[in-house]
Amino acid sequence: MNKSNIYFNLVIIILCFSNMLSGQITGKNWISQLPQSMKNKSIASITIPGTHDSGTKNLPIAFGTQYSSIEEQLNFGVRFLDIRLNNGLFIAHGVAPDPSQPFSSVLNTCSNFLKKNPNEFIIMSVKEETTVSLPAWALLMTTEITSNKNLFYDLNNKKIPTINEAKGKIVLLSRFSNPDAGIRFDVSDNTPDDEIGKNGNTIYVQDRYDIDLQQSYRKEAIVKDFLKKAASNSNEDALFINFTSAVGSLYGLPNPKKLADEDINPFLMKELDTQGRNRYGCILMDCINADHAKKIYENNFPISLGEPITDVIGVSRGSKSTADSDVRGMESKGWKLFKGQNNKAVDFNAGASGHHIYILYKTGSGTPLTGLKAYIRESSMSKTSNFVLSCDDGAMTDFNNDAGGKYIYLEKIRNSGEEPIRKLGVANFSTASNLVKEENGASANFNRGIEKGDNIYLKIYK
Repeated sequence: MNKSNIYFNLVIIILCFSNMLSGQITGKNWISQLPQSMKNKSIASITIPGTHDSGTKNLPIAFGTQYSSIEEQLNFGVRFLDIRLNNGLFIAHGVAPDPSQPFSSVLNTCSNFLKKNPNEFIIMSVKEETTVSLPAWALLMTTEITSNKNLFYDLNNKKIPTINEAKGKIVLLSRFSNPDAGIRFDVSDNTPDDEIGKNGNTIYVQDRYDIDLQQSYRKEAIVKDFLKKAASNSNEDALFINFTSAVGSLYGLPNPKKLADEDINPFLMKELDTQGRNRYGCILMDCINADHAKKIYENNFPISLGEPITDVIGVSRGSKSTADSDVRGMESKGWKLFKGQNNKAVDFNAGASGHHIYILYKTGSGTPLTGLKAYIRESSMSKTSNFVLSCDDGAMTDFNNDAGGKYIYLEKIRNSGEEPIRKLGVANFSTASNLVKEENGASANFNRGIEKGDNIYLKIYK
């Protein structure tokens, strides 16, 4: 098998996700950073952070489920809002209203966010939070929505839209008695698994909320099973909505925040790591924060958005066994070996008959790297402290060592105010974005000058 096939299969990922890698992925823009190939699919085909009773930051302990405002949640990366309104169209949970939050202010917050981030969308479930359904409520609600119809995805279209169709809009899920507004969303009360089939849509909902505080494991098991159900379902048009929220009693009073903080949310974060990156649908949380939202929306991307890279070194050896031994020695000191697809080490001199050259890196505490630059010369360069060094004698690492080609050196750069490097990738073509550059701005081929060697480029993920 050709070495380029062994070491550089990451080209597939880079081709598929080139637009994603062109900018920094944040809570404000993660939908816009999805690959184009995904954007023609249903909004049900991705994993979406959401909140239960999204507007309840200001409500008392028994009714409040969030620490952050709706604006803060959207900036975290939340794209599913659960809005509950009382008779006056004010945010409410049960019998507790928030007079400072009329529905109009919620819409204004969403409108401002979408104006600043026009390639994002927001799914909004709206529920009538009243003990008795009133015709006047539906009339008020219809008036409010139709007067802001340009903010919503086509209210007459009952089908779940694609990502491209929804961008810049609110997708309305109606939990109230007006079949002409948005996508109908009837949910049975306290359901562990409800299937809704209306207007050609398939929606699965888990909203089992009545859980004793001392038996949170019951809710955890329900959430876990529903995650698995979403991940194993091959119908990308089926929308999964998983409420991780629950109510428990503390000294006779419901305390949803305690249950979320101490049990459900830590369990969910661990379970997402255990199950791995997948399509889980909409995950609606109590007490969400930026880290929670990021953990959820990262499921849509093939790379980690982890700790910044703080240092890089090169290992260059004539024999593979010696290079492998040196790499193991560096790994025992906390360095991480840069690997390609299928967990294969990436030899930066592959196919050129020179030394075996590997890159190792460190992450975490320390000043992060913000850039890398390649220096390609006809002759060797003198040692400079900012260059990537070999691991034993301090000699500068020539990335074309003994291959008969030009001398190639890699410099690490730290500039304040720039986004740090979080991952390095490999491409064996020169047209990809964010490749390490030479001084003259050309993409740096780390195997340059050898006719039979592969073209090897280093890609920066920020």
